[in-house]
Amino acid sequence: MGPLVVVFALRREAWLHGPLMTTPALALRGVLLLTFGLIEAAVILLAFRVPHITSGGLVVVVTAFLLLDAVACFLGAAREPGNRPWLILQGLASLVAGVLFPVGALPRGLILFAWWAIVIGVLEGAAWVTSRRGHLAVSVLSLLLGVGYLVSPVRDPARVLIAIAAYAILAGFLRLTAARAARG
Repeated sequence: MGPLVVVFALRREAWLHGPLMTTPALALRGVLLLTFGLIEAAVILLAFRVPHITSGGLVVVVTAFLLLDAVACFLGAAREPGNRPWLILQGLASLVAGVLFPVGALPRGLILFAWWAIVIGVLEGAAWVTSRRGHLAVSVLSLLLGVGYLVSPVRDPARVLIAIAAYAILAGFLRLTAARAARG
């Protein structure tokens, strides 16, 4: 189902050329988040059947998401001059996290993902405060996920990965809903 959603969103002319400047990047990043959340949830469910491949699979899924999010941010920055600084900074954060994520073990990667979520949350919030172009709900969700993981005594990777999957699905849905509303 995930790849079909991506193809559908990319083929819809109105999503790529909507009336508001933030629609294309918003829609694409929403599709990426939603797809990432669904794939991660599937990999977590697979862990109960094939536990020894799950860690490597999750690293691949998270790394791919972060790198694709960076590409989506940079493409959005090229097309959306009013949102360019925030999208470039978010793209750089995603690129750095995507390059560093596979370097360490999964627990270290989860800490990196938490810091990525905090940076994205701050940048989305700053974009909203300065130009009303950010997405406050996604900002708050990102900050809750990142700070929640860093201050939580719970370090069970399964619970954290379920929280990340839930975050990705909800944030993706919020971005797609905002893009659809912006479309008119």
